[in-house]
Amino acid sequence: EPVEQALALESLGWGYFFVGNDAAARTQFERSLELQQLGGEPRLVNRAKLGVCQILVSQGDLEPAERLALEALALAEKQDDAWARHLAHHFLADCALISEDFETAEERYSRSLRAAVALGNRTEKATEVQGVAMAAAGRGHAERGLRLVEIELSLAHLHARVRGPIHELGGIGSARASSFSARRTCGSLAKKF
Repeated sequence: EPVEQALALESLGWGYFFVGNDAAARTQFERSLELQQLGGEPRLVNRAKLGVCQILVSQGDLEPAERLALEALALAEKQDDAWARHLAHHFLADCALISEDFETAEERYSRSLRAAVALGNRTEKATEVQGVAMAAAGRGHAERGLRLVEIELSLAHLHARVRGPIHELGGIGSARASSFSARRTCGSLAKKF
């Protein structure tokens, strides 16, 4: 069954992604998308698109990543899929951040943050606050960016004390994917200071 194979390939793609094998992850994600497009339901096709988008952002392949994220966002809106909406906004923000369009990145991370708040996902909220902070720093508002991170870390610490660990599997992928944009942005910001 193509849909079941596609889901298995997607899982394999995430496995490769989490251990840093982007080339193998991309192969699995792209094959998963091909199979989902043959017979998957629209939500599963969109889910596969977002997997491909994740690896494209991680590799810095921004034009196709942005195109896929826009397609995924349109489908998410049509399907009222809050999780896909959140991820699409996040990947669009990553593309802007890596391109050093900090104003657009801040706006897009803010949209993704609102979607993460609506989902109630603590890890994703923290990831989006970090994105807003990096974009703010890129716009020359480093102090504001640091305050945002400080506030988020304080809230995360409080949350961990009250409810237990805040780390979720989804956050690992977000953190790893953000590493490319963070390395590039931090390098360009270091030159400014």
